[in-house]
Amino acid sequence: MSLMQICTWDDTTAFFGDSAGLSLQALVLDRLANGDLLTARTLLQLMLDSRHLHSTAAVPEYAPFAYSLASSLQDLVKTRQLSARSSFWGVAVGEVLLALVDADSQVHIEVLRLLLCVCKDVPPATLAGYCGHMLRATAASRARASSQKKKFASITTQLGSHHAFGLHGVPGYIAGGAASEWSDGFRTVRSLKYGGSSDGYSELYRKVVVVGGLQDKQELWPAELQQYMQELEERRQQEDAARQAQQQAAREDGEQQ
Repeated sequence: MSLMQICTWDDTTAFFGDSAGLSLQALVLDRLANGDLLTARTLLQLMLDSRHLHSTAAVPEYAPFAYSLASSLQDLVKTRQLSARSSFWGVAVGEVLLALVDADSQVHIEVLRLLLCVCKDVPPATLAGYCGHMLRATAASRARASSQKKKFASITTQLGSHHAFGLHGVPGYIAGGAASEWSDGFRTVRSLKYGGSSDGYSELYRKVVVVGGLQDKQELWPAELQQYMQELEERRQQEDAARQAQQQAAREDGEQQ
């Protein structure tokens, strides 16, 4: 299917429901790989004009595309072919990626990595707004994933072994909090590339806040960001207290011996 055929398609809902929708996504990524932002923007706008992209039920279908889009944009930013103040950024990130951020846990993380690349160049109010939107959009999915993680921890504790989950952690989520086979399939690659767990929200949000200069501008923080950062601080204090208790217990055991 040619670009002209895509751009003159009348029934966009039907179009995005078949394999041609995947062709469009592939074309977007191809144009980005070739630095053709003008055509890529036209294609992204076509996606936005369709009703399919805004369907909650359809969002998980876009997970591989959204992940790849966020990754491609990182490459463009790093090679200075894309600015966070450009009109293309407004379409690709401000509209498309923010609409798809809850497609999968790895899309969420990859968009955060993208923001980390540009956070010094984004106005603080805009950056805070991005964070607030992402936390709000993924709230239900993250809550379900957290509950699932606790269940896994309980099961492995009862079994007396954490080995089964130690390498992979809790499965990623898709919109609605279900386990994502797609994100599980990319887990090994991500671990090798980034050297850590897929549950990287907390560290990435901390970095975005610090590097983006939001730490001293808390008056700009949306309620979701305020609550999340407070939860992170409380968690850090709890972990510090637990670590100190373990160290104290170890010292006492050593003295007794």
